[in-house]
Amino acid sequence: MTGPSPFSWVDDESGGVPSMAVQGGAESDSKPLFIGRGEYKGGMHVGKVSPYWKGLLIAFGDKEVKVKKYQVLVGDAQRLRWVPCHGTALPEDWTPVEGGYEADGTPLFIAKAKIEGGQHIGKAGTHLIGGMAVAYGGKSIVMEDYSILAYL
Repeated sequence: MTGPSPFSWVDDESGGVPSMAVQGGAESDSKPLFIGRGEYKGGMHVGKVSPYWKGLLIAFGDKEVKVKKYQVLVGDAQRLRWVPCHGTALPEDWTPVEGGYEADGTPLFIAKAKIEGGQHIGKAGTHLIGGMAVAYGGKSIVMEDYSILAYL
């Protein structure tokens, strides 16, 4: 992708969701989940935002972590696509939307997976062996089959 990104990250907190927020998934009861990222332990980690949780939920280590202050991806979602992936994320003929980074600067991509009737947002990267990491049910889980958010 060339030129400036048609997307930006907007600061929010405590479950807030700005207008033009990109919905990345949904709970099994159809409540929307928005794409967010937040600072935690030296990194900027991708996760899911919902007004019902009063924050951003991220996967870190083996835990689900709630971050009260975060950023939400905003822009025209019609200019994005979800690319199916299996195992480690290896961008080839597509450009992932960079969502954040690990404490050592390694890029993290925005990912989602189907879990118990919902579509949940998490993180993937070329260094995450086995799949994406997603916060679900109070812990961090790895999903082998998932999709990565990419530019059209």
